[in-house]
Amino acid sequence: MNFGENVKRYRKLAGLKQNELAERLNISIGMIGRIERGKSLPGLETANEMAKILNVPLDYFVCDESRDNLIFASVVFVEKLKNLDDLELKAVKNVLQSAFEIINSSDTD
Repeated sequence: MNFGENVKRYRKLAGLKQNELAERLNISIGMIGRIERGKSLPGLETANEMAKILNVPLDYFVCDESRDNLIFASVVFVEKLKNLDDLELKAVKNVLQSAFEIINSSDTD
């Protein structure tokens, strides 16, 4: 599933219609439709508010591996990194380096 399909799924699970979600986000119903069809991605602030309204973590919207979702997930990830202290950043760097080493070693098998 892509970002928009996930938004639609969680919107329906929350029992909201497109116009209700649009009103709560203060955006147009057309924008909700474009997001759900995968034609647009909301800004980070809007996506975060959407997650709050739908009572799901923001990363639930970006759970698949499509290129658009990876780009959006990267933006979310970078925003989270900005709040880490030096020790936490070093830990993240070490985890990422280890992950890339594992990926690279599996490529040579």
